[in-house]
Amino acid sequence: MDLVISSSTHTQEQLKSLLVNGNTRFYLVASKNPMATYKVLWFEAKNQDCKVDILQPGIMNIPHVPRDKITTLQSLPVMHLIPLLLLKLQAWSDHRSSDRIDLRQKQHTDVSDINKLLEVAKQKGKRIHSWLPVSFRSDAKPRVEAYCSIFPSSAGAWRAIGFDVSGRVGVQREIGGLQ
Repeated sequence: MDLVISSSTHTQEQLKSLLVNGNTRFYLVASKNPMATYKVLWFEAKNQDCKVDILQPGIMNIPHVPRDKITTLQSLPVMHLIPLLLLKLQAWSDHRSSDRIDLRQKQHTDVSDINKLLEVAKQKGKRIHSWLPVSFRSDAKPRVEAYCSIFPSSAGAWRAIGFDVSGRVGVQREIGGLQ
């Protein structure tokens, strides 16, 4: 689970402590890396506990969401679907080009997540937001084109949410679902 928290007054470690102190379902575990000075945040879920990453705008190209654009779901602020989809696409791009095998293996989950998010965005008639930074939108374009080259059947959904998917979509073939 990723939590994007807009806070310039708290560090990630302070935010973890706030969550742990505010809700007994959050807990901290020592990192597997013996050199790490931080603890890893986890959330106790019904079926399976899940690791929680605290992310902040400005890190990993996460865009700042203007206050008037923040939406809530069951009284919790949630990330807009399109930025979430584009951040997952960024993760896929980073994972597939990584030198580390453990990160490259994550691309399989990324593809599944992207396909689900893309389908939801298309069904709900979502479009790329004009309030997103130009750099965030322009950085997404080559990733969308790369994704469409590997998964040509996704091109229509990308077009439906506002991307100009032209050029050489479908030139590469899907090989076992991934490259």
